[in-house]
Amino acid sequence: MSNKSVVEALVKAPGLINNLNAEFIPAEWDGKDTSGIRVVGKTVLVLVDECSPVTSGGIHLTPDAIEKFSAGCETGVLVAVSPGAFLVNEDFTAWTGDKPEPGNRVYIEKYAGKIVRGADGRKYRLMDYSCIGAVYG
Repeated sequence: MSNKSVVEALVKAPGLINNLNAEFIPAEWDGKDTSGIRVVGKTVLVLVDECSPVTSGGIHLTPDAIEKFSAGCETGVLVAVSPGAFLVNEDFTAWTGDKPEPGNRVYIEKYAGKIVRGADGRKYRLMDYSCIGAVYG
């Protein structure tokens, strides 16, 4: 069975993967930015959660499936915020309210930004600050 067939079978299997959302392992961050990536402009750096290689139902995902689901991850830990982030709203009015800070768990837009590998070997998303939809946890 090809990798594509396996992924299609997993997606169609009831209770395993719903709406192409896999199960993710929450990213752990110790509070130190070891990425080696310096954010500039109005960008942020998010350490994204990783797709679990085994589902709660015991299904082992292929490397291709893990990569595909990881690319669509919508949660992670905010690691770095550039000086220009969270200053203005999209309508160019001054930002009001709380500003997300490094260490916050955040919801991000699916496929937002660029996936980059840090100096520490971990995968991050480098994106515009407006791609963060909420802080939780």
